Amino acid sequence: MPSAEMPDVEARMEHAFTIDVEDWYHGGPDGLACDPTMSRLAHGLDRLLDLLQSHGCRATFFWLGAAAAENPRLLRKVLAQGHEVGFHGYHHRPVYGMSASAFREDAAMAIDTIEQIGGASVAGYRAPYFSLTLDTPWAFEVLAELGVAYDSSVFPGRRGARVIQPHHSGPQVVETRAGRIAELPMASCRWGPVVIPACGGAYFRLYPYALTRRNLRWLERSGRFANFYIHPWELDPDHPRLPSTWKQALAHELGLKKVEARLVRLLSEFRFTTLGEKLAQAVAGPKPLPSMRWS
Repeated sequence: MPSAEMPDVEARMEHAFTIDVEDWYHGGPDGLACDPTMSRLAHGLDRLLDLLQSHGCRATFFWLGAAAAENPRLLRKVLAQGHEVGFHGYHHRPVYGMSASAFREDAAMAIDTIEQIGGASVAGYRAPYFSLTLDTPWAFEVLAELGVAYDSSVFPGRRGARVIQPHHSGPQVVETRAGRIAELPMASCRWGPVVIPACGGAYFRLYPYALTRRNLRWLERSGRFANFYIHPWELDPDHPRLPSTWKQALAHELGLKKVEARLVRLLSEFRFTTLGEKLAQAVAGPKPLPSMRWS
């Protein structure tokens, strides 16, 4: 019989599994991502789809508009397998580097591209580099104007002077002049006086797997879900390397060969679903979602 400390997988709460869909070159210098023949997106994305299908897991795929335009077959394949689709901007540019009008143009172009190819409405948004900051509060209003149901770009626990640190954890709402939009922030864990990102991306590769597991169980005991994220290129360790500093190379390349085995363990030990489903569960709960306040 499983102990109270380690309930079986079926008894555990569902976490959110999300994928930021971009090719290996989309985060590089402007002009590098110009030749679709360089694409290796199918290598990692097909493997991710196989892993999700074998574990009966639905996920949220935040598509970069440029990646969708270059790989329409893959976008349709994701939808055909029952996954949720959101958007990740059109070009992989940080929001804090754009004006409100440029951000609106980029977001609208991404939404239109993805919906035209996939024939389904986008559900939510995740900013490249989680780049909604204290300097971009207007981004929530733009997203609300465009009819986006939720954002998932706020990442408490990350370091940086302009990072939004919400006063609440879990799903919440942002009130704007264009209406309300839900915020589904990334999860963080408190270990003593230290707050750290819970899991996903480079953290999934750099943390020992035991720490990722411990963080997810801590969240479960706290009644909170993890907002796990990964990129297709992280399951393609042989992809070409971008020009970068040693720090960028460390964050981008370290641990790539361990990712697939770790994902198999994660999907075997925990339950996952889409962000849209987690939002629906929160909205149906006994209490209204709190309004997001931040510092």
